[in-house]
Amino acid sequence: MKKITLLLLAQFSLTLFAGEPNHSQRRDPGESYQQAEKRYWDRIAADAPQVKREGSAVNSKTKYADLNFEEVPKASDLSELFTDMRDERFLSVKGNPEFIRRLSWLYPQDGCWIRAALMKQLSLNWKSGAPNKLFIFGNLSVKTDNAPGGSVSWWYHVVPLYRDAEGMPFVVDPAIDPKQPLPLKEWILTQVSDTDKAEYALCSSEAYGPSSPCLNPPAGEDKLASAQIETYLDLEWQNLLTLKRDPEKELGELPPWKP
Repeated sequence: MKKITLLLLAQFSLTLFAGEPNHSQRRDPGESYQQAEKRYWDRIAADAPQVKREGSAVNSKTKYADLNFEEVPKASDLSELFTDMRDERFLSVKGNPEFIRRLSWLYPQDGCWIRAALMKQLSLNWKSGAPNKLFIFGNLSVKTDNAPGGSVSWWYHVVPLYRDAEGMPFVVDPAIDPKQPLPLKEWILTQVSDTDKAEYALCSSEAYGPSSPCLNPPAGEDKLASAQIETYLDLEWQNLLTLKRDPEKELGELPPWKP
């Protein structure tokens, strides 16, 4: 697969997204996902009252049994696509522009919507087509070595969704499993004990966060990711320091998944 390296540039004016709320996926200790969703909409009502619930990803939730994957694009070589997305170093941070970074896999606490948007862009750059975005909503909890305390809690999570050559749905999510693409059901069960313990929205490739229109988002809505990712790269660096690990090594040539 031909690789294209892109430096992180704030090419898209933030004024285009004035008032756009933060799409944080974090769920506070003791908070249910319903409470987190209410908190999210309360913030939107205050910061961006023009954003409507009708047709949004979070208002398009359905049961796992009702998901239809017929229109999800197939990836010709899903394993190769996964490896390339995981390992591609294409992001530059202002404070250290010479140290080119990967997506923030080692900061699983937050930022999934940004990673999903930039993975979609890589997929397009590599002529692999635009994946669907799959949102999961629930009392999500994931065990991980990459967070203090050994786990993270979310009220939602979003990833690119493809089908393999046999038509089975797979997600690309190195923040949960850095070794391989995961079958959708297996990925769900890393976060909840049963598929019925969560709700789902299968959305357009350009849906950005939970408040985005699920099926017909405005063109370019997810371009804000190019400007937002630097915050999460900084948090990733600090996260590794907190874990008493070496960010220069792990974010450089020796990531934890490298043999």
